Amino acid sequence: MLSDLNNAGRVWAVIATKARKEDPSRLFFEKEGFEVYCPRLRRRTSAGGLEILFPGYIFVWLSPRVELPRVWHYPGVRRPLLFGQ
Repeated sequence: MLSDLNNAGRVWAVIATKARKEDPSRLFFEKEGFEVYCPRLRRRTSAGGLEILFPGYIFVWLSPRVELPRVWHYPGVRRPLLFGQ
């Protein structure tokens, strides 16, 4: 469901990151006080490490009117994903 961003208080925003910069971006956002979600899955190999479920993207809980314009300039960020106007 799309929400009217002009009236939304806070929303989960999808932020496209630079190649392999999900973790540095996540840490920067967390240091700035944002709630960040970067889901991972355990690999089905003998190494059994974790891999990022959506490479190149993180999810950030933010205010679209106040905080979204600022995140364009954060380290590791390519751009927020925007739909419509």
